[in-house]
Amino acid sequence: SQSDEYGQRGADSLMKRLKEKHGMALVAHEVFNVSDTDFTSQVLRARDARPDTVIIYSYIAPSSTIVRQAKQLGIEAKILGSNATSSRLYPQVVGESAAGVLNVITGADLPEANSPVIAKFREEFERANPSLVPQGRPDLADLLGYGGAMTLVEGLKRAGRDLTREKF
Repeated sequence: SQSDEYGQRGADSLMKRLKEKHGMALVAHEVFNVSDTDFTSQVLRARDARPDTVIIYSYIAPSSTIVRQAKQLGIEAKILGSNATSSRLYPQVVGESAAGVLNVITGADLPEANSPVIAKFREEFERANPSLVPQGRPDLADLLGYGGAMTLVEGLKRAGRDLTREKF
């Protein structure tokens, strides 16, 4: 996991859930900085721990390098990426090493789904951001950002005109 709040909260949550729900513990937990570009030492220690699954809790940039290095250094375990690596563009970023990598997605629907709520989101996003559409967007990060923004808007509405921290 990466050493920032995103990585640490994700790793802590994962470890807690593995223990409480499945009676399992990690065989190894390696930490890295988001700005790191070489993960050889972490990958080698993970490989030597002989895991069934490698879970990478990080953003796309470090994850893509870790996945490539893991395959180059002989990790044969399943690789599972966190929500941040669930973009449909991830395989383009990682290249051939992305084949077989699984991802956690914390939304009920993907941005390309046909549900009415997602179709409305996609229509609004594309109308507001036409230059992003050729880049394969909206993507999962856009959808999650939209959901967070809508939650904020609803909280503001419920707090009313005299906004205070307590009301919000």
